[in-house]
Amino acid sequence: MEFYLSKILNFLINPLHILSLIILIQLFIIFFLQSKKLVIFFSKLFLILFLFFGYVPLSNFLLNKMEDYIHPSKYPLQQLTGVVVLGGSFNSGIQSKERNEVSLNNSAERLTKALEIYKKNPRLLILFSGFSGELKPQGWSESDMAKKFFLDQGVKMDNLIFENKSRNTFENI
Repeated sequence: MEFYLSKILNFLINPLHILSLIILIQLFIIFFLQSKKLVIFFSKLFLILFLFFGYVPLSNFLLNKMEDYIHPSKYPLQQLTGVVVLGGSFNSGIQSKERNEVSLNNSAERLTKALEIYKKNPRLLILFSGFSGELKPQGWSESDMAKKFFLDQGVKMDNLIFENKSRNTFENI
C-alpha cells in the first residue's frame, strides 16, 4: 500500500504536474466560466510558480541540507566488513536488457562509491537492495543490473548479496 501511495504523492507534488494543473484550470475558466479575473489570477500564479520552480535553487538547497546531515564514516576502510547500496541508480531495465549493458542515472555514485571502497578492501561484502520503482517493471530488475555492473567491474560474486523485492526506500528497510 505504501508503494502506491508514494507514487501518487510523488505525482501530486511534482512541480511540472502542479503547473500543468494550473493550465488546465485556466482553460476550464476560459471556456466554461469566462471570468477574466480568475484567468488573470491563475496566469499570475502560473508565472510566479514557474519562475520559482524553474529558477530558484530551492530544491538543490534542500537536497544539500539532507545530504550533509549524514557525514562520511570515520572508520578506516580496512575495518569495514560490508556496505549497503540502495537501488535507484539505474535507468530503464528494458533498455539495459535490450542493450545488454547497464544504464546508470544521476544517482550512480551509490554504485561507484561502493566499488571504490571495495577496491581498497577486497574482502568487503556489498549488499545491494532494490528491485524496481516502476509500477509495471519490464526488463532487468535493479538487482540484475547491479549484479552485471559489479561483476563487470571485477567484484567477485562471493562478495555480493542481493535483495530483489523492494520497490522503494521504505521497503529497502
